[in-house]
Amino acid sequence: MLAAVSDLCPLSSQMGEQELVFVVDASYPTTDTQDWTQLLRFVRRIVRSYITVSQTTVRVAFVRYGSSGASVEMTLSSTTNNDAVLNAITSIPFDGTASDLVSALRYTRTTVLSSENVRAGVQQLVIAFTDGASVVSLSDVQSELAAYQAANINLIGVAVLDVSTNSVIQPLLSSY
Repeated sequence: MLAAVSDLCPLSSQMGEQELVFVVDASYPTTDTQDWTQLLRFVRRIVRSYITVSQTTVRVAFVRYGSSGASVEMTLSSTTNNDAVLNAITSIPFDGTASDLVSALRYTRTTVLSSENVRAGVQQLVIAFTDGASVVSLSDVQSELAAYQAANINLIGVAVLDVSTNSVIQPLLSSY
């Protein structure tokens, strides 16, 4: 079940400068192609309702992940306006493999949000969608969360399915 868009604070149309990265689980059993389409529709709704994209205010990137690793489907420097972001999201393919959330978060932090790719002094926010089925340990999740905090990157975890009893994912869901 996806959260209401309004539950994803601090998103608002008055965000100011921001580097925003959507990290989306394209694995099975997170989704099938129908659920994947619904998830992309949800991300599009966030962009359409709360974000004004431009190279001087909010820049958006999109990372898709599965067991084959993470791939950047849209870079921060390639997003120039809302229409470009909305169109790019529509064409992102479904993976259908297993999930590796920690590797996707690490890749996002070290590559997508590297100092070469972000604007100095601009807030960084990652919204990570997961079903919690990633084969990782609690210590791996906690280690990556500590690295995000040390890098001053805000992280919001969004559970795609009911993972309320999944102890590995709980730190991610309560990290913001």
